[in-house]
Amino acid sequence: MGPLLLTSRAKEICETLVASMYVLGSRALSILGNFLICNRIQKVFLPANCCPVVYALLGSLDIKVQTLDLTPNLRNLNMRPLKNFLAKNSNEVTALLLAHTYGALSDFNESNARGLRTAGLTYIIDDRCLCIPKFENFWADLTLFSFGYSKFIQLNRSGAIAFVKKPSTYKRLSWKYNKKSYEAVDQALRRHHNPYMVGKNIGNLSWVLNEEEKLSLSVDWILKTIPILVEQTLEKKIILNTIYRGQLGSETEIDILDDRFNFWRFNILIDDSALVLKKIFNAGLFASKHYR
Repeated sequence: MGPLLLTSRAKEICETLVASMYVLGSRALSILGNFLICNRIQKVFLPANCCPVVYALLGSLDIKVQTLDLTPNLRNLNMRPLKNFLAKNSNEVTALLLAHTYGALSDFNESNARGLRTAGLTYIIDDRCLCIPKFENFWADLTLFSFGYSKFIQLNRSGAIAFVKKPSTYKRLSWKYNKKSYEAVDQALRRHHNPYMVGKNIGNLSWVLNEEEKLSLSVDWILKTIPILVEQTLEKKIILNTIYRGQLGSETEIDILDDRFNFWRFNILIDDSALVLKKIFNAGLFASKHYR
């Protein structure tokens, strides 16, 4: 299948506007793909540190991208490039994708969103996949939550949920999933290839799992159960983070981020991360290295 964004079939089945609603997906990425296609988005502004698979998705759909730098506090974005672009009165269908560093919610709010829409921004996507999932305060056109691998709440059956706000268009599209395509993309990203070009070279969404019909989750179950799991997980995280901070806080060679950044993972900044990771792994413990 060629790039779905340009197919008349995709345009055809996305004509009907939907009321605000929750939608399910096997991955947050498949929900995002559906949303981008249905709303015919042509250009996306997003954080430079956004997950590589998002860049790969945009490349697969041949959607133009412009990265935005983080402000020094890591929580917000420098919006100047976006505002400069909007001031040119472009006719392109644009979207701002917010991704919250290490799950710490940014200060961006409904008032900011209203100002950007007035300036000409078409859509706002709030990617809360690393955040503590709270199903409230939906001011974006699409708000994403994920329960897959390494998320704050990780379900054995994985899955994702999103809130789609009217008058955005949303319909679940069909494409054939190819495991070999997924493995090719995964390996390329692990080798730190340019993620946008990785997706562009594939040229379609065959690497993105899109099998919602096999999901055993329901919207009602998620809305009822996830808040309970959040409370239980948060209690454990607070205990662990207190131990970590107590053990590491006196080490002058280790920088520890503000507590708001430490509920997805407890983050430290050190010089010789390779040596530390090796010792952690040799002890049978878990850790990860976020940036190369």
